Amino acid sequence: MLGRTHMTVAVAAYCTYNLPRQWDELPLWAMGLGTAIFSSLLPDITEPRSRMGGMLMPFIPSWLRPIVFLVLGGMLVYYGWVNREPLFMAIGVVLLFLVLVKNRESPTHGFVGIGVVVACAWLYQPNLWMPALIGYGSHLALDFISEKIALFSPLSSRRFGVTLFQTGSTAERLLVQWGATVYTAWIIIQSYLPG
Repeated sequence: MLGRTHMTVAVAAYCTYNLPRQWDELPLWAMGLGTAIFSSLLPDITEPRSRMGGMLMPFIPSWLRPIVFLVLGGMLVYYGWVNREPLFMAIGVVLLFLVLVKNRESPTHGFVGIGVVVACAWLYQPNLWMPALIGYGSHLALDFISEKIALFSPLSSRRFGVTLFQTGSTAERLLVQWGATVYTAWIIIQSYLPG
């Protein structure tokens, strides 16, 4: 699926899970919404043609990425260990883990990736684990119905999924993307209408 579809479905899922009831809940809700949107793009970080891969790695050629991840990951783990900062250690471990990545068999499209992202979100702020799970999980669910993904990578390269939609197709745009947009508007209107 396209990046905008992943973001739209993550917004719909997060609004289903949580909407602010009072003004003082708005900042925490907005931070959760941003986390859900950001984490909905994270599984494609290793794909240079994706929105996230293009933003974070436009100048690093693909053959050099494992070396960059190895060096930067090692530095972050060392810094986190010396300064007792678990978040830096976790990010460093994630970068070291990305050295194993090979195309779509990357661990970012499986249970290992979702576990690492949810753990990092929890380390950063304990109440952000659920928005991270919603965003990342919605990405995996959408990729599951549009292509087959290796859920147990790096342990197994066996792919699971059904192909209901082709990436970039009219059906994806109309049914999934616009469907999620209309649903989000409906859930917000229903939530704030009196009665």
